[in-house]
Parts: sequence; C-alpha cells; structure tokens
Amino acid sequence: MKLGRLPKWLVKAGEFLLKQFDKFGSSIIGASKGYDSLYEYFGHVSKFMDWQESFMKTWMDENLDAVICPVFPSSAVTRDIIPFVAACGIYCQMYNSLNYPAGVIPVTKVTQEDLDNAFNHKIFTPNSTVDKLLLKSSKGSVGLSVGVQCVALPYKDEMCLRVMREIERGLKN
Repeated sequence: MKLGRLPKWLVKAGEFLLKQFDKFGSSIIGASKGYDSLYEYFGHVSKFMDWQESFMKTWMDENLDAVICPVFPSSAVTRDIIPFVAACGIYCQMYNSLNYPAGVIPVTKVTQEDLDNAFNHKIFTPNSTVDKLLLKSSKGSVGLSVGVQCVALPYKDEMCLRVMREIERGLKN
C-alpha cells in the first residue's frame, strides 16, 4: 500500500494513532502527507536550503575532509520488511539529498557472536517497531557483508574515493 494514495485525513489519523507507540514510524507517515499549497511547499524548500547551508557550514567549521559513517543500521534485510524499514536508509538518503559524493565499502561480515549479542536482551533491547523488524530480519544473516559509507563535500569525489581506498588498504593489513 502506498501512503501517497491514501486520503490525507486517513494519513493524519494514522500518524496520530501511531505516535502513541512509535514516534519514528509516526514521523515517516507524517512526512508522506504532502503539501496543502505551493506556499507551504516553498516554505519547506527554504527550510531545506537553510539546512543544506547549515550542514555545509558545520562540516567546514569542523575542518572535515570526509566522513565515515554507517550505510544502514543492519546487514541486508529480507524483502518482506523493506517497505517498513526503508526510512532507515536515511544514512544514504541524507547525503544524496545534499548532493555529496558517497561510496560504500564492505568492512566485515555478520558473525554468530553478533547475532547472539543482538538477541541477548541484556545487551540490546529493541525500542521501536523498526528495531524489532530489523532484529527479526537478522536471523540467518551470518556471513552477510556489513559496510561503511564514505562521504565528502560536493566536487570532492576524489577525496571520497581516496578515503575508500585507504580503508580498503587498512583492512588488508
């Protein structure tokens, strides 16, 4: 089911009801409502451009060449839960929307110890529906790749590639 095809009143009701149990899921539903007017749309565009500028300023103030960050909060997920956890792709979507060059490099594989720790409630307790779905999907994921994402500033693609190469070299040693 596509949220964009549902009546706006139903989406608003779903957002309100879900907020009681899952704030993250509620915010995703709320974001799918669309805009009521062109004025509202351009207001959001203006906020986005302000955020873009603020993000760049913070990056420059911190004197960063590149950032190494997660790609996704888990290893690959099963097909049946993709629609419910797609928002977890925010790690990639954020830099994509900023138009920053990024690349992904595998750094390790899921081990049985990783799974044992994930299912040990003393170590990890899922707090949201998304956490529970990701945990459920991780069963049988031993051996799947886990990667990191390398990101650089716009027009600094070579810097991004260099960081990826350095990570790859470091992992071989």
